[in-house]
Amino acid sequence: MTGLRDYLQGELGLSDADLIIRAPIASQKEKYDLAHAPGLYGIVEYSPDAPNLIPNLLGPFCANHERDIFPLAVDGASGKVTAWKHIKKEANKIEETICPIQVQLTVGELDRTFRESAEVVTARGYAKSLHPPLPDDTKA
Repeated sequence: MTGLRDYLQGELGLSDADLIIRAPIASQKEKYDLAHAPGLYGIVEYSPDAPNLIPNLLGPFCANHERDIFPLAVDGASGKVTAWKHIKKEANKIEETICPIQVQLTVGELDRTFRESAEVVTARGYAKSLHPPLPDDTKA
């Protein structure tokens, strides 16, 4: 197994000192509510000790059914979604079910609040980090 560790260490450009000072840690997954969208939530996976890594966002999800949510109908005048649905894919079959959730946002507003709400969670996690970023962590 040492060979694999040495190979990965070389590919990632990590010295022995890097591994001693910054031992590898697991990422964190946190569930968060979407601001201005009651009944919807997302999940963000991120590493508080590596702010240069792009967080992985999952969702948005409906809290009532624990499933992805998609627009079903949109008001032509305001652009706000007036009805929502869930889509379930199994083998060669797609099943759509109406979701009674009442969130009046445009698709763009939903996307923005989904991402901004995740940023609040990750910023809080980065602030609590026990390991300040290494100088290389801040380079883009």
